[in-house]
Amino acid sequence: MVNICLKLKNNKLFWITIIIFIFAFLLFRPYALQSGRLFYGGDDEMYFAHATSLIFLEFPEYNKEYWTGPGPYPMASIGPALMALPFVFTFSLIDRIADNEIIRERNSESIGNSWALFGFVISTIFYFYLGILLLYLGLSYFFNNRISFLTILFMILFQYFPLYAFRRPVFSHIYEFFLQSALIFIFLKLYKEKFSIISFKITILIGVLIGLIPLVRYGNIFIAITWQIIFYIAYKKFTNKKWLKGLIIVTAIAIALIALFKIYPTIYYGYEAYSDNIKNYLLTIKSPLFYLKRMFHIFFWMDWGLIYTAPFLVISLCAVFFIRKEIGFYIKLMLIPIIFNLYGTIMWGTQGGWYGYRYIVFSLIPILIFPFAYFLNNIFTHKKYKLYIILLSLIAIFPILSMLLFEGNNTNLTLKIIKQYFEITDWGNNFYQVEIYKTLIQNPIGFFISIFKGGPLYLIYLTAQIFHLNKFLPFIVLEKYPVFNIRILIKTIIIYIFPFVLYFLYILITQLKNKKLSKKI
Repeated sequence: MVNICLKLKNNKLFWITIIIFIFAFLLFRPYALQSGRLFYGGDDEMYFAHATSLIFLEFPEYNKEYWTGPGPYPMASIGPALMALPFVFTFSLIDRIADNEIIRERNSESIGNSWALFGFVISTIFYFYLGILLLYLGLSYFFNNRISFLTILFMILFQYFPLYAFRRPVFSHIYEFFLQSALIFIFLKLYKEKFSIISFKITILIGVLIGLIPLVRYGNIFIAITWQIIFYIAYKKFTNKKWLKGLIIVTAIAIALIALFKIYPTIYYGYEAYSDNIKNYLLTIKSPLFYLKRMFHIFFWMDWGLIYTAPFLVISLCAVFFIRKEIGFYIKLMLIPIIFNLYGTIMWGTQGGWYGYRYIVFSLIPILIFPFAYFLNNIFTHKKYKLYIILLSLIAIFPILSMLLFEGNNTNLTLKIIKQYFEITDWGNNFYQVEIYKTLIQNPIGFFISIFKGGPLYLIYLTAQIFHLNKFLPFIVLEKYPVFNIRILIKTIIIYIFPFVLYFLYILITQLKNKKLSKKI
């Protein structure tokens, strides 16, 4: 038992799992399971409508599905639903056995209370953890465990990702992150092995991953194309052979997936929701001053400026240009299609709704993982490296509080959406980062309630339930949890323990794999 504890203490991946649990405990709000707010309106409804059309064998028909939005079928991408399918289907079996309403009719209430929707949540946590694991393992080919651990902390866990994993799980961005992370891992592994061989299985996997990229985020089509070019160039450079057969297989798989799940529904319905956006935003020419203002706003403004919400992304972006090794060339190639995402954000005129610059961050950060690890590795060569790490830790306070305080109340700590005649006239909170610290000074109780209204609040409620102290609970607790619901407790426990299940499953698989190798030897 002592040996196991010592192993866990020294295992960096275990500590990553602990930190993921802490964010799950703080960011996931169990009362959302009770109030039907586990998924938001609009995009979330459309992602889930794709999932239900698939698991109930209705696709490409959407007559029985529920979503709000224009067109005869959901305009949101189908990729997240495809990736979540095994989990949504598995948990939907509970709905079938219990004969829940979602089987007969899909509406806001039946979906909010369903196990199928919970399956989507579990799927998102699964891909979030797996993406982190793959990046950690990929970095381990080039850096020691300490560097890999700190890189995951600063680049993934201290900015953006936990909020989207545990507060907005029925969304596309964690799936976008996973696909990039998986391809980064494959590339780093092959690069370390000097591209000596790309097996048929890996070729198939690359094809599936690349095919899913534009299905998860339609705007990421250029990222998918760039990945094919990168693998082709790297293989030819290391082996002096052309990767034509592999490229044909990858392209064929990607085209088949896109044709089946995007082109076919578009032809079937004769409708493409995003064609107007392309004409109205992307193909419009603005003045140079407009572009400069928007760039300044994206990086420095006090709403969602990247220096506040993703400071380590900015540091890593600078570090790219100091990598003299050959791998730096490929990282720069990976960054080229992100310019399109940046341009889309510039032209859109807002950050895209909800938290931060989500159209940029989730495909960009996996690419910048290696440059940040390179940056940290150089830091540790200095005598005062501890001082630098302390400084980075202090910087981390800003994005962490930015995540934890978001949606902390309905006034100044949320996204302001002002509607006039059913049209959105203002979408954002121009001084959100300032509002965080104003709340700390002017309303410290409200500040801490905003942070602890997730798991800690539910824990207080459960304690009161066990010891029959409900009458002493403050109004905020009773407002969120008017009645005890065993289903909410079960689902909450599953969410909190799931990262540990995945960790021990990975350890088990690794041990079994090592045993097989030792037997062969």
